[in-house]
Amino acid sequence: MTEVAEIPEVRSAFLITGRYDFVVHVVARDIHHLKDLALDSFTNRPEVTRIETSIIYEARVRHELPQLQEPPEYEILSS
Repeated sequence: MTEVAEIPEVRSAFLITGRYDFVVHVVARDIHHLKDLALDSFTNRPEVTRIETSIIYEARVRHELPQLQEPPEYEILSS
């Protein structure tokens, strides 16, 4: 993951659970740059067997964190 994060176009990289192993957020000049980036920086790696791209049309990002409360402690009843 360190190698991927060092690619200049990579804005963030996440190791995730589920169907995919990673989500990598990149920035590209245009669709041709995105294609070249995908082919040259990702699919040529032996550990990469498949990629899927999506284009973000619009985004809203919240950087502040909410105040999260600790869950109540539950008493464990023994039988």
